[in-house]
Amino acid sequence: MSQKIESTFSQIQKTSKKLKTTPKKILHLLGVARRGPNVIETIEVLLEKYDLFSLPSFGKAEINSIIEIHAKDKVKSAFKIGENNKPDFVPKLSLLKAADLTKTSLAGKNGLYSVTRDTTLQEATSMMMMHNFSQLPILSGKNKVEGIVSWKSIGRALSLGWECKRVFDCMEEVQILKLESPLLDSVKIILEQEVVLVKDIQNNICGILTLADITEQFAKFSQPFLILEQIENYVRLILHDKIILELISKVIDNEIIGKEVQLISDLSFGQYIRIIEHPTIFPKLGLKIDKKLLIEQLEKVREIRNKIMHFRPETISIEELETLQKTLQFFANLSPGIQ
Repeated sequence: MSQKIESTFSQIQKTSKKLKTTPKKILHLLGVARRGPNVIETIEVLLEKYDLFSLPSFGKAEINSIIEIHAKDKVKSAFKIGENNKPDFVPKLSLLKAADLTKTSLAGKNGLYSVTRDTTLQEATSMMMMHNFSQLPILSGKNKVEGIVSWKSIGRALSLGWECKRVFDCMEEVQILKLESPLLDSVKIILEQEVVLVKDIQNNICGILTLADITEQFAKFSQPFLILEQIENYVRLILHDKIILELISKVIDNEIIGKEVQLISDLSFGQYIRIIEHPTIFPKLGLKIDKKLLIEQLEKVREIRNKIMHFRPETISIEELETLQKTLQFFANLSPGIQ
C-alpha cells in the first residue's frame, strides 16, 4: 500500500485542515488506477483510522468531482482549557441551552421577563397566564434577585391564609447558578429546587431553568444515542456466531484497522456494512430480506451516526431522526427471525 495516502491523511488529522481533492487524485495517492469495491473499502477504513470523513462520500462521488476530506471533531474541543493549559473535563451548565435563555419564551424586549417585589399579584398572574409561564423571577435592578413567584408559591401562600396582594407576599427563595457551574451538580440542584436562575459570565441574570427544561433537553440529547446503540446491538446480533474471524480478516485488513479483531464490537459501523454486503458472507447470515435495501438503509444510519458521534446530536434533522427510528423498528420486527 502506498505510504503517500497515509501521510496525507495523517497530516489532515494533525492540522485539522480540510483537503479539497478528487477521487481520482486519492486513487493516485493510493497507487491504484480503478475505484473498485476493495479500494473503496480500503479508503473508508483509512478514513476511520485517521478520524477523517469525506464529503461527499469517496465511493459515491464522480471520479473527477471535488470532495473534501475533513478531520472529525476531537473530544477535547468540547471542553474549556483551564489553568496551566490543562483541559477542563467537567461538563458545564452552558452545554444546555442556558446560554440562550434570553432568547426563549421568557425573554422580553429588554431581556428576561421579570417582576419587582411591588408588582401586584394580579399583574404577575396575568403575565404568567398570557405567556404560559409557571414562574417569574423577582428582580430589583438588573442583577439583584429578590426571589421567585410561581403557581406553587402562590398556592402555598393562599393555603396558609396569607393575604397576597403583591408578589412579595407570596414569593419564595430561588437558587442562582452560573453558566460555568458543573453540569451534573447543577442538574442535581434543579431536581431538588425544581427551578433556578442562571447568571452569565458578566454576572447578569440571563435566564431560568426548570425541571421541565432539564427533562426535555436531556431527552433530546440522549434519544439519538440510545437509538443508535440499539441499532448497533441488532447488527451485532445479526453477525454473532455466523462467521469465523478468518473470514472477517479477508474482508477487513487487520493492519488497516490497527488492532486484531477478536469480537464483532472491535469493528466500526462502516466495517459492519462492508462485512454484511460481502457476497460470501451475506448468505451465511440467514436474512430473508433484500440485501441492497438493507445496505442502503445502513449507509444512511452510518452517515447520521458520524454526525452524532461528532458531538453534534442537535444538528440532525427531524427526517434523520425518523430514519433512525424507522431503522430501529425494522430491526425490532426482524428480530424474531434472527437466529
